[in-house]
Amino acid sequence: MNRRKLALPAIAVVLLLIVTAACGNGEKVSAQAAISAAQTAFGPVKSLSEKYVPEQTAAVEASINSAQTAYNNGDYSGALTSAKALPGQITDLAAAAKAKKDEFTKQWNDLSSSLPPLLSSVSAKVSQLSAAHKLPAATNDQYTSAKSLWDAATAAFSSGDLPTAVTDGNSVKEKLLALAQMLHIKVAAPAAS
Repeated sequence: MNRRKLALPAIAVVLLLIVTAACGNGEKVSAQAAISAAQTAFGPVKSLSEKYVPEQTAAVEASINSAQTAYNNGDYSGALTSAKALPGQITDLAAAAKAKKDEFTKQWNDLSSSLPPLLSSVSAKVSQLSAAHKLPAATNDQYTSAKSLWDAATAAFSSGDLPTAVTDGNSVKEKLLALAQMLHIKVAAPAAS
């Protein structure tokens, strides 16, 4: 009987240790699974989001790295807590990248419809004044610069680099509007972008 009385508490302690270890191991497994799932979900989103929302992309990547660091340091509870927030952050990141891409696409569409006619008008005026030897100094260089930048913007768009295409396109718009004003060309201002 005494043996039984001694064995019962020992068994209870062993069971308690097993349950505690299982809970700790479960948290470890859950944390690693959540971090792995976040890394897998982040992979396809990262390349697009880096292009359009780089700061937000870096913040999400830092959150993933922070959860992984907590896990590596044995803080499975902290890692799991951090990892639970990651799916929402990744979803928000994907939505922000898509919205920014849509914004750039609209801006590019506005530029690509309004700038070619303006470029053509400035080109015609530059040719006319050049033929009459009345072209103001450096005007041809300014026009050539705007034309080259427009070609670069178009190439950037063709290669899928919308941010560069829009930035260059807006620079072209500014240059062409300045040239149009200097050459007394009456034009409606291109759509705002």
